[in-house]
Amino acid sequence: MQNTSLRAGPTPKNIVSVCIDEIKEELVAGRMYHCYSESPILFSNQLQMITEMETLYDKLNFPQASTRDRTLKTRKVQSVKGEEAEAVKDEQDIKNQVGRKASFIVRVNSRQNATWQGSISWTEKGVTKHFRSALELLKLMDSALGDETMKDD
Repeated sequence: MQNTSLRAGPTPKNIVSVCIDEIKEELVAGRMYHCYSESPILFSNQLQMITEMETLYDKLNFPQASTRDRTLKTRKVQSVKGEEAEAVKDEQDIKNQVGRKASFIVRVNSRQNATWQGSISWTEKGVTKHFRSALELLKLMDSALGDETMKDD
């Protein structure tokens, strides 16, 4: 049985490196890296970033969601059962990615109450904070980026 702990096991499934390259009118753009893709996932705003991360977690079925997403339109649910995703990068490769404005390591440990719980580490400052929702994650990133934009002005 594969261990998915952050401290042990081959590769933690829940580590995503978020590299912020541009901040323009309260929108952040950048790249995301995870163990299951050689190439970065580009995003042009916070919603796209969150959506891409949620898609990854749904694909991996880890952390497992406690509820199903609801939408206003009907859609086909694609579930791939029995397939284990294969890691193509190791944890250190993910953690070494750096953004032009800021870099974060996001660990989503659970998806309870239709949102995320986990921790975020601000790479440049060495600060780690825990979050109880995706909104709180965005607020923590925004507060860190607020410090960065003050330096640029």
